[in-house]
Amino acid sequence: QFMAPTARRFELRTSRLVDDRKNLVAATRAAMDYLQKLHTQFGDWHLAMAAYNWGEGRVQPAVPRHRLAGLPADFTALAARMPLETRNYVPQIMALRALVANPGAAGATLPELPDGNPLVEVALGQDVDVALAMKWSGLPEKTLLAMNPAIKRPLILAAATPNLLMPEDAARRFEGGQAAHRGTTSTWSVVRLPATKHVDAIAAAYGAQAGAVREANDIPRGMKPVAGSVLLLPVAAAPGARADDAVVATAQ
Repeated sequence: QFMAPTARRFELRTSRLVDDRKNLVAATRAAMDYLQKLHTQFGDWHLAMAAYNWGEGRVQPAVPRHRLAGLPADFTALAARMPLETRNYVPQIMALRALVANPGAAGATLPELPDGNPLVEVALGQDVDVALAMKWSGLPEKTLLAMNPAIKRPLILAAATPNLLMPEDAARRFEGGQAAHRGTTSTWSVVRLPATKHVDAIAAAYGAQAGAVREANDIPRGMKPVAGSVLLLPVAAAPGARADDAVVATAQ
């Protein structure tokens, strides 16, 4: 997973309410872009993978040092300078590549995969409770969240997750349910705290259980949310409502 500074370089948002590093589509695209950038930079896939794992700022200085000393500057020559994790990571990736390219050489048989994408994207028009998304799609919570790990339970924010991944039949059911639904789709809303308060006081003000507020916002026991914090709280939103994109992207 990208560290936050690298994530921002590749336009992956990280905040209290959104973490694009857990968005399967966005994170995969960013990883491919970064790997291609590293390959262009180092001209070698082994060094590109090492830089992806260890950090380009650590690999880059070692290359000219070796060349100035008249030494090889490939992965094998530089590996002694790298941590054990990276020394193992690159061969593991290359071994996996070789296995997929020619499984018979290793006495392995890979399962046949059907043509096409087993998952499709469905667009969210507004913020939607996870429970309602489960109802529309017919998917159990565990399956829905496994396909969409960026979701911050119990609410799916359209600004954070504009598209959901699911099997095609579930997508058809979801789109039908979303089109037919009348009334609010979210019983939780994004709220900016006007003052610093204990979670118990916040929960009492909104008629909620303190544990539910902590879980929805990843707040450890003993931590007091400060004024200006953005939280998910049990406030029913107007029909068709969605949290502001900028608020979601910068929530602390």
